[in-house]
Amino acid sequence: MSQQGTAVLVKIKLSAPPKVFPDELFNLNPPRLVLSFFDTSDATGQTKDLAGIGYVLQSTVKQTGTTTKVTLDLDKPVRYSTLLEALSDRTEYVVKLDPALAPSKEMPFVKPAHIPASSITIHAKNIDARTLLKILSDATNQNLAIGDELLDRRIDVDETNIDPTALIERVAHSQDLATRRVGNVLAIASECRLSQVPAIPFLHNDQERISINYSHVAAGALTGAAGILHNELQVPFDSVAVNDQAALTVKIKFDTIREELQMIALVEGWEAQAQESGGIRLRPNSSISQCESGIKKHAGQQVAASSPDASWTCPASHAARQCVLLEGYELDKLIPLGFMLSNGMPAQSAFIETPAGEVFVVNAGDYLGRNFGTIKKISQAGIEITESIQDDKGLSWDRSATLPYR
Repeated sequence: MSQQGTAVLVKIKLSAPPKVFPDELFNLNPPRLVLSFFDTSDATGQTKDLAGIGYVLQSTVKQTGTTTKVTLDLDKPVRYSTLLEALSDRTEYVVKLDPALAPSKEMPFVKPAHIPASSITIHAKNIDARTLLKILSDATNQNLAIGDELLDRRIDVDETNIDPTALIERVAHSQDLATRRVGNVLAIASECRLSQVPAIPFLHNDQERISINYSHVAAGALTGAAGILHNELQVPFDSVAVNDQAALTVKIKFDTIREELQMIALVEGWEAQAQESGGIRLRPNSSISQCESGIKKHAGQQVAASSPDASWTCPASHAARQCVLLEGYELDKLIPLGFMLSNGMPAQSAFIETPAGEVFVVNAGDYLGRNFGTIKKISQAGIEITESIQDDKGLSWDRSATLPYR
């Protein structure tokens, strides 16, 4: 952490490029920036409180499961920008806090975290359509909201040097769905659902800005009586009349709660009514009830994190770092779906699906399998790994393997 003029620079060093760009959550009261680095580990495994400088009163590093959270407590709200830099021996995530930064119309406190990819090469077979769209939204640094109409749909994709935004449109249209940009969020649902933007009553705290990022979450977990948006707004929610189990895919960074609620209602075909209690009632939009005609309904539910066999435990030799979920499976249980090469990301990535149906984006240097497997290279032919095999006598040797794509 250092200060340069009016700016405070916070550099977070990573041993390898992140699989996905960190999630950013900015709270105005108290002023705080929280960065969540998914599928990573802090080698110490301990919560650390570090002294701050300038606008930063204190910084905290905490490991929660497979997510490393870096929290910057600030003395006041300060505009910031973020940048992911690929260096020769490591990767740095740089946060620049500076009141002199020019605000944007949509997001007055935050600027894009990376330069969006102008083109990608991608190959994947039988990949979950919502997961693919979420990956493409990360590559283009854009917000996304997908309704439950895409649940359980799988597709094949094989494209060379294509604009990822164009690919998002193509995937949506191939599934007979429409796209509509509302503010800084791209909505994907049926043309009928997107035909009108629902009106949201004015609510307490609805101008607070938060980030939500879920690949598969039950609508009730976001909008129900004990949902995330309910807790932020601190007003009663009545969503009994709508499908609380609708499976949503939502990635919206630092938008107002009001706009996020409106986007969820849009892709699900809901309308909102004000309650005398000061709360809100969500229900199916009667004026577009014909949207359900001919659309197969799914009773989605929030997917719990998949877990390896109950007999597996993280080996004691991993004490220097935390095991990741993919190390809990034998290699033959993991399904390599394909790869993506993007000029906006630091390395070629591959997609691996677990027996539970979760899809992980992996890069060279990541771990997988129960024999201390390390990804050495990702190519168009497959994922090259090196395992450390040990026999009953304690002798060990390295074994190389290539996991071909489907």
